[in-house]
Amino acid sequence: PSRELMNTGFRLKMLLLLIMVAITAVYQRTTTSDPNYWELSPERRMLARTLASVSLALWLGIAVLGRLIAYWT
Repeated sequence: PSRELMNTGFRLKMLLLLIMVAITAVYQRTTTSDPNYWELSPERRMLARTLASVSLALWLGIAVLGRLIAYWT
């Protein structure tokens, strides 16, 4: 376990995962209080699309880093 905990790839993956948890919490909080929050203005729709794109890129990064942990020292 200590080898994996000290692995740079593992640490980056956990950082990306922490960012994803924060983004998910923002989505959850805003849609719980107002289901139409993201549809009320063009700026909010653009923000929602941007957050969705960032989320997709982060999940891709998490998957790639998960595979690279075995090869990264």
